[in-house]
Amino acid sequence: TEYNRTEAPSALGTYQFTAGYTSRTASNDNTGNALASFLLGQPQLASRAVGPSTIAGRQPYWSVYVQDDWRVNDRLTVNLGVRYELSPPMYDGHAVEKRLTNGFSLLSAYTLSRARSNAPQFRNAGGINGSENSPPQDSFDLEAEWGPAYYGARHRWVTSATVPLPFRFHLSGIYSMQSGFPFTVNLRGDTAGVGAGTGGIFVRPNMVRGVSAYLPKSERTRGGYLNPAAFATPAAATFGSVGRNSIVGPGSANLDVAMARSFALARTRLELRAEAFNLTNRRNYTLVGRILNDATFGRLLSQSDPRQWQFGVRLTFKFSSAGDEPRERNGSPPSPVHLQRAVSNHSSQISGETPMHDGWRFYDRVLQRMTRRELLNVAWKLGAAAVLAPLASSRVLAQPIFREYPFTLGVASGDPTADGAVLWTRLAPEPLNGGGMPMAGVDVAWEVASDQAFRTIAQKGVVLARPELGHSVHVEVNGLQPAREYWYRFRVGSESSPVGRTVTAPRPGARVDRLRFGVCGCSHYEVGFFTAFRHLAAEQFDFVFHTGDYIYEGRGNRARNAALVRDHHGQEIYTLVDYRNRYAQYKSDPDLLAAHASSPFIVSWDDHEVDNDYAGTVDENDTPAELFLLRRAAAYQAYFEHMPLRTASLPAGPNLQLYRRLPFGDLVDLNVLDTRQYRSDQA
Repeated sequence: TEYNRTEAPSALGTYQFTAGYTSRTASNDNTGNALASFLLGQPQLASRAVGPSTIAGRQPYWSVYVQDDWRVNDRLTVNLGVRYELSPPMYDGHAVEKRLTNGFSLLSAYTLSRARSNAPQFRNAGGINGSENSPPQDSFDLEAEWGPAYYGARHRWVTSATVPLPFRFHLSGIYSMQSGFPFTVNLRGDTAGVGAGTGGIFVRPNMVRGVSAYLPKSERTRGGYLNPAAFATPAAATFGSVGRNSIVGPGSANLDVAMARSFALARTRLELRAEAFNLTNRRNYTLVGRILNDATFGRLLSQSDPRQWQFGVRLTFKFSSAGDEPRERNGSPPSPVHLQRAVSNHSSQISGETPMHDGWRFYDRVLQRMTRRELLNVAWKLGAAAVLAPLASSRVLAQPIFREYPFTLGVASGDPTADGAVLWTRLAPEPLNGGGMPMAGVDVAWEVASDQAFRTIAQKGVVLARPELGHSVHVEVNGLQPAREYWYRFRVGSESSPVGRTVTAPRPGARVDRLRFGVCGCSHYEVGFFTAFRHLAAEQFDFVFHTGDYIYEGRGNRARNAALVRDHHGQEIYTLVDYRNRYAQYKSDPDLLAAHASSPFIVSWDDHEVDNDYAGTVDENDTPAELFLLRRAAAYQAYFEHMPLRTASLPAGPNLQLYRRLPFGDLVDLNVLDTRQYRSDQA
């Protein structure tokens, strides 16, 4: 339940008024002053501007909002909500969701809206096509402007369903019905005599009492919708009585249906899909002529698209799977070391030929040297190596000695649960040189305490920092108490990390009155300093949600862009070492390090963690998918290496499961989405 009330001034228009001076004497103006010339009888017509004048009012905004979910059982949830708001809307919403066995689901939602406003928001008010910002008809009678908001469809009902069919086909559909949008009937011309200088004001006609504004349904054809006899032009120098947005347009109904079938092939997946939009080919009219003294008044002028069919075929390549392992010549599975050596050889061939500042020519040059089969083979090996890498036997340094401080990238925690969280760090004594660690594992000790001085140790252990993951560690701590603070740190050799603070989540279903969390994203190192992270760290939130674009992959030019305040290290990034160095540069910022150490982070990504505007397997340069996936695999691994993620998100080549759900008592279920890896190319 929520109640809010605020009040703010709202300018409803600025008007320029004109005073006119006339004389029957026709002669040229020789005085240079319109009024003096008029008094001398020189001009035939002159005018003088008076103003501008601003018409303003104060609009209150208040709302009462009540909503709750009733889980009838594991398969049926009912959502009921009531909301009242003064500008914008008031609506009542009801939704029922039913999930049955065998993949069948049904969701139905109904909304009753009574959105009202006196703001100058007209839906298609001016001309035939209209305008959304026509000023009030009478600026001295703003109460007459109170009426339905232009976006307020009174009734809306949406039902969607998914139905499994024989032979592994799936049928899905969505059916929507809604009443029409409100609009205003106007007159063309200054029938009220308000003056030509008013510009943009549309006078409204009078309503004829006892006559319906709409034609009977039996008479509603393409030629007519409104009844002209219900409206009359007002007398001269008067305003009409038709209310703002008091007429409702025709409603609409639409049915979209899709059928799909997937076929699993050898290392590929084929999907066939057929879709029908507006399956019933219903005519949904979208525009009504609304100028009374125009030949098009009351007629239905346009309609939405007719029925459309769309057919699609998608072929998806699988680069690794549990049941499709690579084989050496003798038929036995290759060792993890063999796979890593194969990938390393390909990586060295690519990076040795690549000027990092010219990525497109880099792709083109590699593509010329490698066949499609070789590219697929490399991508497949990347996936297999990522899966098997944690199992690889690595040399372990018993007592490492560091010439430089190894915890240069700080510490972080993330994905809190009711009994724990993920603790993260990465050993990088030379952070901008790939990390500067030897190709050997290092034991890292960790501690979690219930007090900042570490007098009471709640959990502790040792984890191996492996070179295959850039010597990053992701400790999944369990057994802690819900909804409380803890402090943690790492130790390696004689070195200790900074101390971090984390907070466990409330127990699922527990009563929770409030959560304090921060939201951040799009943190571009070159464009600005990270001062906001310093303030975020001071807030000591329950958690921080990072919405994506943690890094930016490109390289700006300060000579061409004066807005840049600092430079990225190196040029645009493509390889795993490139991405590691870019994350290391971002994590060298002390304000970002402080934010990570202050609160647990829940992270998602956008495009710049890989490449600008990429979608699935498509980048902005239309690079062949097999080649772009090499870059995506490097980017995904570097992302995992530098984020407090669980091992469930360990990347498998160019694939990484990032979507997940985190409950916080009975107050919030946080669903983290992945809006890049699985999306189709944007238009």
